[in-house]
Amino acid sequence: MEANRFILKIHKPIVKRDREGKRRRKEKENCKKRNRKPNPKSEGSLNPMARVKHTPASRKSAKKQAPRASTSTQPPPQSQSPATRERRRAQQVEPQQEPEAQGRKKRRNRSGTVALREIRHFQRSCELLIPAAPFIRCVKQITNQFSTEVSRWTPEAVVALQEAAEEYLVHLFEDGMLCAIHARRITLMKKDIELARRLGGIGRPW
Repeated sequence: MEANRFILKIHKPIVKRDREGKRRRKEKENCKKRNRKPNPKSEGSLNPMARVKHTPASRKSAKKQAPRASTSTQPPPQSQSPATRERRRAQQVEPQQEPEAQGRKKRRNRSGTVALREIRHFQRSCELLIPAAPFIRCVKQITNQFSTEVSRWTPEAVVALQEAAEEYLVHLFEDGMLCAIHARRITLMKKDIELARRLGGIGRPW
């Protein structure tokens, strides 16, 4: 029994070495087939059950040679119409103006306050509201229709005509506004001015 134990003790390392040698030979053959150097770590390891991950060299070379994919996902440039360009520019400009607009809130007045402010402003002023050049043109056109003899107007006469015309228009609009209020409306309409003219004795046509 003691002799058998001694033989087994000697035989075990021999079997181990034979197995390891066979494994190394197989690994070398596989490496030659794949054109790869044998792994030095696997040769030095005494454990026959050690696992080795075989990564072919072709994959590494392919990774190195593969060009980097472009990270930009922008579409190829296309011919754009001027309308689309303006829209895109407006969209780009709007976000830049947003923080300023958020900081400053527009003051919104109630309906009618601006109109009352303008009425008070014009009631305080004594200046003529109709521009001079268009009014003079209108005066010359009317005079040519009625008489060709009168071709010139003095500045004082034109100013007097303009003051009279503006006063007449102001009173006409006042009467028209009263007619609109009587009809339970706020907006002044053509029929209100016609009614004001008829009540004033002017009548139709214009």
